[in-house]
Amino acid sequence: CIDLNKDQKFLKIKKLINKNGLFIRVLINNACIDAKPGKHSKTLNLESWNSEFNQEMADSAKAALEVLGQSVEVFTVPGALELPIMAQQLAQTGDVDAVICFATIFRGETMHFELVANESARGLMDVSLTFNIPILNGVLACENKEQAETRASRTKEDKGKEVALSAIALVQQIAQIDNRYHVVQG
Repeated sequence: CIDLNKDQKFLKIKKLINKNGLFIRVLINNACIDAKPGKHSKTLNLESWNSEFNQEMADSAKAALEVLGQSVEVFTVPGALELPIMAQQLAQTGDVDAVICFATIFRGETMHFELVANESARGLMDVSLTFNIPILNGVLACENKEQAETRASRTKEDKGKEVALSAIALVQQIAQIDNRYHVVQG
């Protein structure tokens, strides 16, 4: 088990990544980070809605992956509801071990908040189960900007780093199960 709050665990994770050739794509509030050892083209997709929080999470995830020897390239998607289709496109390539998604959604006066939060989460889970790869949901569903700031900030909860490390840990655990039980992915 990887303690997500301990920077010293990066070295152990880095060794695992280099051993297994991990490839992660991170979608961030409309964002996507590719992380593959030896490759220079990585992607990070950002949206314009609530960009200060999305950018903070993306920067943190990017930094966490770069500490592990990864490079990152930035792209943009329109909104949280577009995350599942982008995750699906990335998963269909067969070149990814995980996709990490970030977005920030605020409650308003209508049900739109619930619709966007629930449907983006459902869509991401559907992609994960369909393609049998981790699709991590870093979508913040907040009541106000203070909550978003707390969750996105690198000096507070740092969800960007947390989700990036969770992706790495999950990919490693799946690889261990696949190797132990000779699971064939199809």
